[in-house]
Amino acid sequence: MHQIGRQNPAPSASHNSCTPARQQDNQEANQDVRPCGQHCPRYQDESHHAGPSRCHDRNRGNYSDARDIINAKHYGRPEDETDRFTAFSQNINFAEYPVGFNPVNMQNLKKYDGKQDPRQWLCIYSTAIEVAGGTNSTKVIYFPMALESAPLTWLESLRHDSIHTWEDLKKLFIDNFQGSIHHPATRHDLRLCKQERGEALRSYIKRFFDTRATIANIAEDDVIDYFHNGLATQQLYRDFRRN
Repeated sequence: MHQIGRQNPAPSASHNSCTPARQQDNQEANQDVRPCGQHCPRYQDESHHAGPSRCHDRNRGNYSDARDIINAKHYGRPEDETDRFTAFSQNINFAEYPVGFNPVNMQNLKKYDGKQDPRQWLCIYSTAIEVAGGTNSTKVIYFPMALESAPLTWLESLRHDSIHTWEDLKKLFIDNFQGSIHHPATRHDLRLCKQERGEALRSYIKRFFDTRATIANIAEDDVIDYFHNGLATQQLYRDFRRN
């Protein structure tokens, strides 16, 4: 007998009988699977809905703080003459701040304005950088931020690629600013301090004792003798001695 109503069974869903559109979707999905087995969003907007992934972390570089980001930009940027001090060599310009460097207390350091003794100021600056966790290279790359406008102009005017180390910078700095400061006076300077012709007595007294204030370890008898010898007229001194 003929079997009435017998039909071929419908294709199973497990067979590869997807429509062409579905096959294309499957192929595109397979292309987006990374070797690590994770699916990364094909479109940028999808990343807002996706959870954390290795791909996303890898793109961010796993930066732990702002210092790492600054170092990465500093190290990876192209060389730009307008974005660096030309006196600094490449190894200085592309040096990284050390891990743990914290210059927050550097704001208490008085910026150099050209009036302080450069040796004394450098000693304080060097110690402050070391306390903040810096190295000798850190002292150089942070140096411009510790200068007032006039010394900063001097730094910008230095010869190209002339500073390779902290020692180079110290020598140039001291040689330039050592002669611009006032050194403490000596006994000889006080002896030469005399009242000028036509100078008011008040002016001479102020000038004499301003000089005296910068001299250490001088006997008061010597101060009186130097003051007397510097007077244009001796009458005042004789009156002073009588009283």
